Amino acid sequence: MARAMKQLGISTEEIEGVDEVVIRTRTKDIVIRPAEVSVMIQQGERTWQVNGTATERPKSAGAPSTPSSKTPAPASVPPADAPLFTEADVKLVMEQAGVDEKAATAALRDAGGEPAAAIVKLIEG
Repeated sequence: MARAMKQLGISTEEIEGVDEVVIRTRTKDIVIRPAEVSVMIQQGERTWQVNGTATERPKSAGAPSTPSSKTPAPASVPPADAPLFTEADVKLVMEQAGVDEKAATAALRDAGGEPAAAIVKLIEG
């Protein structure tokens, strides 16, 4: 798989030593801890992947934006019907593997939503 990714000009890198990732929105913080972070680089574009347990914390006026150990945030669980991949992922797989939307979508489902794995699977057959 690594050889096929290299042929496609795709490289991946694990980011070591990450304790947590915080995504801040206007209304809440999403804290992912412990976090595993990797970056996929393709044609100069960087795609970041974060794995871990996510919790949400609402923002209140004057509240600090760092995690609080006093009040645990409720766990955030995506809906069961939430797709594992985006339209951009489907388009990327279609372009890189030279397949139609149906084949790209099926490959992404089989690859757990990972575009690189879906592309490799389609190319290698």
